[in-house]
Amino acid sequence: MYALFISDLAGVWVEIFGAICVLSIGWLWGRWRSGVAWKQKRFTNRVVLSLNSLTYKEVESEGKTTKRPVLQLRTIFERDAIYVFQNEIMAEILNKCIKQVKPSDCLVHFAKEDSWYMLNAILNQICERFADGILKKDMGMPIETRWYTFCVTYELEGAIRTHKPRVMIMEKEAFENFPDDDPENFVLEAETHTTRVKTLQHLKKQRQKYPHLFMDIQLSF
Repeated sequence: MYALFISDLAGVWVEIFGAICVLSIGWLWGRWRSGVAWKQKRFTNRVVLSLNSLTYKEVESEGKTTKRPVLQLRTIFERDAIYVFQNEIMAEILNKCIKQVKPSDCLVHFAKEDSWYMLNAILNQICERFADGILKKDMGMPIETRWYTFCVTYELEGAIRTHKPRVMIMEKEAFENFPDDDPENFVLEAETHTTRVKTLQHLKKQRQKYPHLFMDIQLSF
């Protein structure tokens, strides 16, 4: 009986030791991956919703008044990919597609059969963020409603300090008519934002080729 007890106890300790080893290896692996991500400034497990606002400003130069495009960038939210997609497989699809992105094309190319599901998951997150406007509209309260266009990007070119999957969202009409001007002609809040000008100009062209990688959403506020 005593020998059996000792044998069972030893088995329990072996299982505990094995569990501790597995947890330790997992923790070390996670730390290593976090270190690599920090060193490369690539955070593929985070998803940013980035609002791109375009207006125009009258600028005087050499006695002449001209209208120059003004681009402002604002982060609406930043969340874990698993939170955005609510599905590990979808988060893995995002990560896999990101690895195929090239500096010359920042648009994340989902397979045609996957694109609607990936974008619709993002649409749900955006709708949740702006749910107040939806309820106000339903109650007949005074609101303003506009259509927006969004897609998923992973910018590698230019002076981007951190590389993350970014959901680019922009007022639909402004996006469709985004100026093809030289980035230097834009009024920007930071010099590094010239990269975003090039990104939006590129995305406007890409929508004609890959409409399934873009989605429209009506927002009320």
